[in-house]
Parts: sequence; structure tokens; C-alpha cells
Amino acid sequence: MATFAKDSQLKNYALKDGKAREWIKDISTPYLYVYATQTKNGVSKTFIFRYADADRKTNQIIIGKYPSITLAEARAKATELKRLKERGEDIKKAVIAQKAVKFEDVAREWIEKEQAKNTSSLSREAGRINNYLMPYLKNGDIRTLTRRDYAQTIERIQEAETKKGISHDTSKRTFRLLCKILDLAVNKGYIEHNPTRDIIFADTFKTSKCENFRAITDPERLGELLRAIDGFRGSNSTKQALVFGAHTFLRSANVRGLKWRYVSFDNNLIVFPASDMKMGADFAVPISRQVKELLKAQYEIRRGDFVFPSDITSLKPLSENTLNYALKRLGFGDETVFHGLRATASTLLNENIKRHGKDAEIIEFCLDHRERNKIKSIYDRSQRLEERAELMQWWSDYLDEAKGE
Repeated sequence: MATFAKDSQLKNYALKDGKAREWIKDISTPYLYVYATQTKNGVSKTFIFRYADADRKTNQIIIGKYPSITLAEARAKATELKRLKERGEDIKKAVIAQKAVKFEDVAREWIEKEQAKNTSSLSREAGRINNYLMPYLKNGDIRTLTRRDYAQTIERIQEAETKKGISHDTSKRTFRLLCKILDLAVNKGYIEHNPTRDIIFADTFKTSKCENFRAITDPERLGELLRAIDGFRGSNSTKQALVFGAHTFLRSANVRGLKWRYVSFDNNLIVFPASDMKMGADFAVPISRQVKELLKAQYEIRRGDFVFPSDITSLKPLSENTLNYALKRLGFGDETVFHGLRATASTLLNENIKRHGKDAEIIEFCLDHRERNKIKSIYDRSQRLEERAELMQWWSDYLDEAKGE
């Protein structure tokens, strides 16, 4: 086992021979160890007091992360714990009685534990912790937080989902994550019982946004859907309309009713007249590189005014049920409908705000969630096209990434 005696040694310590984790012992302080783990940002070092109880069972108490906790502070704490041990006291109970256990600390501990497993979903789960749980629970003492506190947190997340018009998939996944974090708290002895295990999600919270449509919000499953669409063996109009809908997340009526005179290749723009829009105002849609290529390919084989004409007659667009039926044929009918692609985009764009850098208002505008009585003329004329164009390109690139391209 590696050892250290000075702060400089601990500060400069690096894992060797490709190791992912290692214990380091402080040779000057009994029972004080550092657990070092390799992360993307370097080596994470956590002070831990390790000792054997009366039954010779190894136990450990986390003192804190270095350098937030200095070596001197860790040594002082280890010395204090050593005295408790020598007096025959239950160290864990004594520590818990003395110190509040913040939800934030337990959540970070859970993340560190999962890092050792190197799971592909960890970044998304860490994002859910930071975006949805920390705002409400961060500084709460996990010993005194109640089942009602946790239920209210999920209810607040669902209120935001309802306001945005998206599915409750994120709140459901966040609830499952919360259960796992509190399971760790039980296993570590911070609490005796996990209160979220008394909550039945389906009986307590909303389980879907509405009865009219379903949506896929898991990136991996979305990638599977996109690959399935690529392999669709039905009509070209239907296949390309599905791809177009995924990239633009327009309403079904707008996708099916899209006409060539609305498309401007020179300006990389589609402009729908007010008569076609639910909000009753002209609506410009910036098109990404991928969408432009799709439209140009469609233009080469055009059969009339409609970009995605019916297979029966080019004088009419695809029927209302064609796209939903195609999704059923692909095996995704129980998970999404065509309109659900809007919820898919809304959910994932909101979850990835830090990545694409656009605010929620831009996302809402891209979805054409405009309130008639609040649109100022100058705002409506500009429609923040430059920012929306950047977001639409980011979304198309995100879909390619999800698909594995």
C-alpha cells in the first residue's frame, strides 16, 4: 500500500500503472487513509477513517475530500475519532449524532461510487442530480428530510414538465435515481430507512403528460428509433417525413402540409404562412445542414406542390395517420407517436442547455410555443433566427450522434 507523510506528497500523488483507484495510508496518523480514484479531471482524493470494530469488522467513515478538507483538518478529525474508538464508543453513531449529513454530500458520494463502475449513463444521472434534485434538497439534512420533502421535489419537477408540455419521463427517472441515493444513505448508516421506498410512483405522481401521445426521451432509445427509420421499407415520402419531423420537431400538420414555395434554399429557411400555423402568425424555421440535404434530395424527385406528397396522389399530402402507422410498423408504436417527437426534442433540448448554450425561451420559440398577446412586433419580426439556427444545427448533430454517426 502506498503511503504519505507530507501534504506535498499527497498533493502531487498520481495513480500509477494504469490503476483506476488505490488506498494511500498516512503513516503519521493511525487509521487515516486516502482513497484515490482516477477521474476525467485528475485524481480525486478522499480522507477516510478506517478501523476494525469489536467484531473485527472493517468500517470506514468519510472525513471529506482533499483539498476542501486540509491534511491538518483530516488528521485532527482522525485523532478525535481514534479517541472515541479507544473509549469503546460506537463511532458511526457518534459521528452521525454530531454532524448533519447533507443530501449534497450523499449524492456526491453516490456519484463517486458509480464512477468506479464506469457506466455510460452516469453523466446523464449526474445531470439529473444537479438540475432537478440539488435545487430543492442540496443543503437538507438527510436524517431529517421526510417522505413529504422528497414527494414535493418530484411534484415540482412534474409541474415544470407540465408547463413545458413534455412527458413525465424525466421526473420518473429522477425519482428512481433519488431512491438509489437514499439506498446508499441506508447502507452507509446515515439513516435507518429509505422513505422513498414507501412511495408508489404510479399512485402518487402523474405517469404521463396526457393520454393523446407518447414520447421517447431516452437518448439511447432515440438512437434506435432513428436507425429504424433509416431502414424503413415503406414509401419514400413517409420515411423522409419521419426524418424531417425528428430534425425539425414541427407539428404533424405542418410537416405533412409543407409546400415547396415555403422553402428557401438560399436563406436556409422555411417560412410557414399564418394560415398554416396553430399560433396564427407567420413562422420561420431555420434548417440545419442535414435538413437542407434531405429537402434537396426530395426536390429532385418532386411530384407537385407538397414536399411529402401522398402515395395515392401528388395533389394531396400524406394522411394524418400515415406517420403514426409507420412508427407502429417500426415497432415503436407503444412508445411514441409522431407528435411525440416534439416532446422528445423539448425534453432533451432542455436537459442539454449547458451543452448547446441556448436558453429555454429559444427552445420554446423553436417549438412555436408563442403566446399571441405577448408577441411584440419587433420580436416577432426578428424571431431570433440566428440563435435558433444554431440550436437547430446542434439538434441535428445531436441526432446524428445518438444514431451513431
